[in-house]
Amino acid sequence: MPSSFPPSGDPNDTNPPYVPVDYDGKFHGPVTVRTALSNSLNIPAVKTLNFVGIYDNPATPNQDSFISLAKRMGITTLTRSDYGLSLTWAAEMSRF
Repeated sequence: MPSSFPPSGDPNDTNPPYVPVDYDGKFHGPVTVRTALSNSLNIPAVKTLNFVGIYDNPATPNQDSFISLAKRMGITTLTRSDYGLSLTWAAEMSRF
């Protein structure tokens, strides 16, 4: 079943939800990480980013978000404070 997410991460947001799709417009169901990566599937990437989190949780001392990991890998261009789950699509398109 396709997934949808509140557009701003706020469950009370009244805007239409973000519904990620894969490049072929099909829903592939559960897949392995290998299959997701080799086929550039967007939905598993969005679900992973939603699980990990884009930004660090200010209530904890841990730096375990996607942005923190990117910084540790030397990526310094992710400086905005308004990234959403569609960040996975932008990262995928930067490969080309």
